[in-house]
Amino acid sequence: MVELLIWRHAKTERGHPPLTDRQRRLLPNGRKDAQEIGRTLASRGLTPEMILCSDAVRARETADEAVGVFPTTPARFDLPELYNAGAGDYLRIIGTYGGSARRLMIVGHNPEIESFVSRAAATEVDMKAGSLAVVEAEADHAGEIRNSTAMELRTVLVPSRLHSP
Repeated sequence: MVELLIWRHAKTERGHPPLTDRQRRLLPNGRKDAQEIGRTLASRGLTPEMILCSDAVRARETADEAVGVFPTTPARFDLPELYNAGAGDYLRIIGTYGGSARRLMIVGHNPEIESFVSRAAATEVDMKAGSLAVVEAEADHAGEIRNSTAMELRTVLVPSRLHSP
């Protein structure tokens, strides 16, 4: 069994020229949310072996904040193809880059994250900024994951800040 940690980047600033969409950065509360998710993963023994991250600044900053609280530093690859990947592309990317990882984190964007997680859950799942889904995939390692791989949503972690009134 492979655990996929599917993470929508944390809360970001709005894009204003001259920033491009790829250059948008995390807001201070987005940084705190990413650290919270990282601490939660570490406390549950869910530190990834590998991270596949969109090359957008906000996704890389989300991963950076979590890695800073993990007990070990996972291998990480910042991939331009995750920026515009469709939900169907995620399985191909996981299979191509995941190698022998048994716990793999993907840091990406909506609507693709919601589509991917909803496919695993077989129902619509709302992935707010900073939310992370834990999905189990039937494979011995990430490199074996294909379009036909059976997946099951285990849980969705939502930063507590999102629940504040």
